[in-house]
This record gives sequence, structure tokens and C-alpha cells, in this order.
Amino acid sequence: MKFEYLTDVNSKTTSGQSKKRPVVEITISHGSKSREYLAVIDSGADVTTMSAEVAEVFGIDLSTCVRQRLLGISGVPQDSYVGYLDISVKKLNETLKLPVMFTEANIPILLGQEGFFDQYRIKFEKDHDIFEVYRFNRD
Repeated sequence: MKFEYLTDVNSKTTSGQSKKRPVVEITISHGSKSREYLAVIDSGADVTTMSAEVAEVFGIDLSTCVRQRLLGISGVPQDSYVGYLDISVKKLNETLKLPVMFTEANIPILLGQEGFFDQYRIKFEKDHDIFEVYRFNRD
């Protein structure tokens, strides 16, 4: 499935232009709760990562989750908590149970390598402002 990069009017490039990012609409479900979000497909994220606020929305008690240190772009290790959520990308018509690192940092939802990239072939074509996401079968 082809997607267009979304323009982020609140973020600028070094030359002052609005940034474009590989963003998709997702639905997150946990138990009987479901909610829609935007997520960045991030090849630099080892695992899907999101704010602890999302865990709170779905009633996930972080004290019952496995605690791990998350090393982000800042290079400063941060306490994070491993949980699992059902995530579906609109237009792909499939729900995956993905491992998620919940962090106290105020970050966008990042769809990362473990779980997401393991299931989908991602092709970024920044020069055409499109990216593709396709399910592949492991033989």
C-alpha cells in the first residue's frame, strides 16, 4: 500500500521548509478500548515506542510491566516499560500484537523494527514524497 509523506507544519528543516514524515493512521486496541492515533514509521527505532500516557489511556499499569532501559537519540538511558498492544494501520486491514516500550518522554508514536518491520516490507521514496508498506510472508 502506498502512502504520502505528511507535512508537519510545526517542524522545520534547516532551510526553513516544513518537514515531511512517513506518518500513518493507526488504531490501537487493548481489551475493550480502542483509539485512533498518528504514528511515524521509524527505521531507527528498535521497537515500537510511545509515551506512557498511551498506556494510561488503555489502563495498563506500568508497575506490572517489565522495566528496561531505553537509549534514544539523546544518548541518555531512560526507564521504559514493555507492554503489548494490538495495532492496525488503516488501509492494511490487519491487526498485529506488538511489543511496545512505554516511556515518560513526550514523543510521537514510533513504529519500530521489532514486530512492525519484522512483518512488513517498508520502502521509503522521499524523493517522490511516498512510502510503501507491504506484508511479506516468511518462508
